[in-house]
Amino acid sequence: MYSFYPQSFDSQDIQETFFCNTLWKDHKVYKHGTHNCSFNIDGEYEFRIVEHSTKLKSKSKTLFAVNHCDIGTGNQIPLWLFGFLY
Repeated sequence: MYSFYPQSFDSQDIQETFFCNTLWKDHKVYKHGTHNCSFNIDGEYEFRIVEHSTKLKSKSKTLFAVNHCDIGTGNQIPLWLFGFLY
């Protein structure tokens, strides 16, 4: 991102780019929604990328990729784990 457009980016843009880059290799990634950006993976799973795991709906169908999280619980997956898919 920085080599093409050397400007400061907010952390949400960086996290979404990381998420997409790790999944595009083997999956179809669709972006939909504008507020609290969500992604649909293979037309089956809906993901939201969030900074912290506070106040997330645990019974929601949405899976959350959480940036500042060491261990996932329920529908929350640490964002760093997606790096192993790359």
